[in-house]
Amino acid sequence: MSDKNPYILGTDQKELDRLRIQHKTWKVEAQKSWDTAKFKSGDIILDLGCGPGYCSVELARIVGSTGKVIGVDQSLDFIFFNFSFPKNLTSLSTLIYLS
Repeated sequence: MSDKNPYILGTDQKELDRLRIQHKTWKVEAQKSWDTAKFKSGDIILDLGCGPGYCSVELARIVGSTGKVIGVDQSLDFIFFNFSFPKNLTSLSTLIYLS
């Protein structure tokens, strides 16, 4: 797949791995921010610049099946990568590509 608006660091497997490690490194701090924001089951959250969706998945677990996470990114490759996440995350149902 070729992005019209490529992510400056790329969207290949090496970059996906780097972003996964980055997500794991900052996950506890991100969770604290989400707790402060009082995200809860049933919420609708807009994840602008969702990238490959690692945070989108965590947010989908918080909002549960009655909520929704809307992921938006300029990278079509990252949006397609988001479709690889488990289908039981019904709240992660809307992915938008901005060209």
